[in-house]
Formats: sequence, structure tokens, C-alpha cells
Amino acid sequence: MRVVSDGSQSPQMRRTDAPTDAAVPQLALPAPAKQGLPILGAALFVIACAIGGVAIAIIRPLGLG
Repeated sequence: MRVVSDGSQSPQMRRTDAPTDAAVPQLALPAPAKQGLPILGAALFVIACAIGGVAIAIIRPLGLG
């Protein structure tokens, strides 16, 4: 239980309120698993960049780009 001051009433008057979540028990949730680096996504990005670089190196000398 906590004591709160109500500014609309006299400073001598106080009211007590029970916390609203006191009736609901808090369940402990397991900690989320540690996320690693997205290796597959990073590898696909590097491969796509390499393929794009090779494609540009082949297309430019042919005058198509």
C-alpha cells in the first residue's frame, strides 16, 4: 500500500491506494535467448555483392552498361 497526496484537497488530507497490479500475480518469464549475428543473411549479402561486381566487370567492357 502506498500513500499518495491529492492536490485537489487540503494538504492535511491523504488517501491510500492499493497498487492496481497487486491483485495480478507477476509470473517470471524466462530470459530470451541471446541473439547472434545473422550469419546467413550476411553471407548472402556478400555473395550478392560479389556476383554484382562480377556482372559489372563483364558487362561494362561489352559496352552494355
